[in-house]
Amino acid sequence: MTGHAKGGAAVFQISGVGQVFRDGVLPGNKSLDCVDEALAKNPWLVWLKQPLAVGPVKAALVTSLGFGHVSSFLALAHPGAFEAAVAGALGDEARAAWRERALARLEEGAHDLEAGMLGRGDLFTPAPDRRLPEEGGQVAKEAEAAMLLDPNARLGADGRYAKA
Repeated sequence: MTGHAKGGAAVFQISGVGQVFRDGVLPGNKSLDCVDEALAKNPWLVWLKQPLAVGPVKAALVTSLGFGHVSSFLALAHPGAFEAAVAGALGDEARAAWRERALARLEEGAHDLEAGMLGRGDLFTPAPDRRLPEEGGQVAKEAEAAMLLDPNARLGADGRYAKA
């Protein structure tokens, strides 16, 4: 349905993972009509045609492939599992602070979506300069590549990525 649209496919997959986190049910693939013989022989792989209730799911992996071998790989954690990890590492106070910020972001996002749907705001606002450092008035591809390849790159308190 999404073809090779990497971003579009990933959005559908992440939405599905959110439903799995919420419901504890793995979706079936109703259009599955043939499985490669080499894959079908592997006893650890499951090919669901119908949904399967598995109970609480704490984490999931999402891959999305596109033309030109452009791909992405995401590891997602159930919000409850993430909150437990924050509490375990930083304490209940840090967990409560994270949850408060997360709920505020969700509320703000719902408000912005509603405003956009009613024509009172934008449905999408691109981040200016993709929040990368400005170089000569323009964001250079080199700055973006350096940030993407830097394992220590993090979004700063000012909402911009630090120079690599």
